[in-house]
Amino acid sequence: MFLDAFIFFLICFHILWVAFELLVHRSLMHNHYIVNEKLEHAFRFFLWLTMGLAFNNWAQHLTAQHRKHHLFSDTKQDPFSPYNYNFFQIFDYKHNEPGRPFYISPDDVKKYASDVKVYDGWIETNLYQKYPKLGLSILWIVYTLLFGIGGFVIGAVHRFLITEIIILIANYGTHKIGFRYVDLGPGDKAVNIFPIGILLAGEELHANHHKYPGKINYAIRWFEFDSGYWYARLFIGLKLMRINSMN
Repeated sequence: MFLDAFIFFLICFHILWVAFELLVHRSLMHNHYIVNEKLEHAFRFFLWLTMGLAFNNWAQHLTAQHRKHHLFSDTKQDPFSPYNYNFFQIFDYKHNEPGRPFYISPDDVKKYASDVKVYDGWIETNLYQKYPKLGLSILWIVYTLLFGIGGFVIGAVHRFLITEIIILIANYGTHKIGFRYVDLGPGDKAVNIFPIGILLAGEELHANHHKYPGKINYAIRWFEFDSGYWYARLFIGLKLMRINSMN
């Protein structure tokens, strides 16, 4: 049952990344797409359920962090470069104070993310932000009901360590572990984790994205594959997303 529970974790982890990549990263942070309201609600639900993403003004806050990261990648002004903090400090995401990892000031939010929508609807304020960990707890129960003791253990890892797992992969791994064959210029140390971007919905091609942040398909060589791009193509075909003509 442990193997089945782990496979279920990988499925949930993949759904998490698809929702984050298409809604938050590619649509909000980089303005690549405009997401239909129904699909947006679905993505927002899965982000709450699978990673507990819910705090006041989260969309603008994360966008400002990310856009500043691109502008000052791996320099002293980068808010979460693993080259500015040691391995254990990068998990200090709960301390949003000057000098701490992930710190972004109100002025930064205004400067870098004033164009980003604020999520403040009824379900956002009365469910997601009021009970930010409820979705993860429900998912833990689902793990346990489906897979018994194996589900209980793997579900507990998901429930209590999902943010640390995301940081380890998306902040540490994409700048410390991997390879690159594109010139990113001075300072930027982004790397590709793997040329086939499936599990992380294309984020495996992180160095490619840093080289061409406006490119909607992160694959630049014939053997690379960006599943996030093809998910977007699918949703565009279903009239649930469209390319942002202002991008």
